[in-house]
Amino acid sequence: MRWIVIALLSLGFSSLCADTRVWAQQFVDGRVVLSDFENPLIWLLRDPTVQEQIHATPTQRSQLRSLSDQIDEELFLTRNDSNAAAEQTWVEMSELAREQSEQVLSQSQRDRIAELILQIQGPKALLRDDVARTIELSSQQRTTLGHHLEQFTKKMKELRERAGQGEEVRQLELEALDARSELQARLSEILERDQRRGWVRMLGERIDVSQLGKVTFRAPRIVDAYATWLGDPAKPYDECRATIVHFFAHECINCQRNYEHYRNWHDSLSEKNVQVIGIHTPELDRERDRDELRRKVEQAEFQFPVFVDNQKNQWEAWGNSMWPTVYVVDRDGRIRAWWMGELNWQGAKGDELIMKVVDELLAETVE
Repeated sequence: MRWIVIALLSLGFSSLCADTRVWAQQFVDGRVVLSDFENPLIWLLRDPTVQEQIHATPTQRSQLRSLSDQIDEELFLTRNDSNAAAEQTWVEMSELAREQSEQVLSQSQRDRIAELILQIQGPKALLRDDVARTIELSSQQRTTLGHHLEQFTKKMKELRERAGQGEEVRQLELEALDARSELQARLSEILERDQRRGWVRMLGERIDVSQLGKVTFRAPRIVDAYATWLGDPAKPYDECRATIVHFFAHECINCQRNYEHYRNWHDSLSEKNVQVIGIHTPELDRERDRDELRRKVEQAEFQFPVFVDNQKNQWEAWGNSMWPTVYVVDRDGRIRAWWMGELNWQGAKGDELIMKVVDELLAETVE
């Protein structure tokens, strides 16, 4: 994966038709790209930077975490749903987040979050009915604005596709910046002076929204039963500084290309109280044979626990859609990051991302 994606997505503009399932994809630099969501409230309520912005009290933070845990139970299950089903669940959970947060946060705190949402949405927010009414946009202005936003979105899509094809990063960055400058110029032409001032007031104090999105999720519990493990079961999350969970199928070539990383992590991190867990979920019927799996695990020289997930209960609980997928879970049972697919596919640095997050956990003070 080309890291130009970071530059393209940090411009603060979201797609006109955001796919709410995009959060199921790998993190970009350890963050959820909030601009990919029509309404990122669910993520903002748990974002530590946002909680600092609104001066959330310890009690409020605890309440918001409980709300997030409740939402995660539903959202994780949508990762394999159709767009329509995922969208419906997202809408329902967003409404739940709004209703519950009204009981937790003050009006001024909610107002600040509303400003941050506008900053994340960028010029696209000008097409919202409430924003258009506030700054008194005419129907013609909205139509013209919509046209330029559509052109910008097409350009961003083109650059993403070219990045995926391996084009030189610097050139794509320059084109992205040019596209942004062109859109800003068109906005200056479309909006009257008072409208621009009104828009700036609605945004409130500006922050670097590209730094938002480093959020966590509640990890599903892995059943601690000897009958479902090859060898001894893994330790609970709270007994480790970090847990690396990887889903694999032993005949999956993409999974096999990650094996060296799993072995290296186990060898180098075990003494630091970081555990590696393999969860074997068969992709093919013949992969269900437990004896064959044991042989394959021995052949792969895995010295860490491997969970036998023949009924796909863990696979479904985590909402997986791809072999392999790797997660990093902290001692509180919170997912800090994940990577879907080969860690080094076409020059990607998934292994570096995983280690970066593990190092962050090792550096954290243990209370």
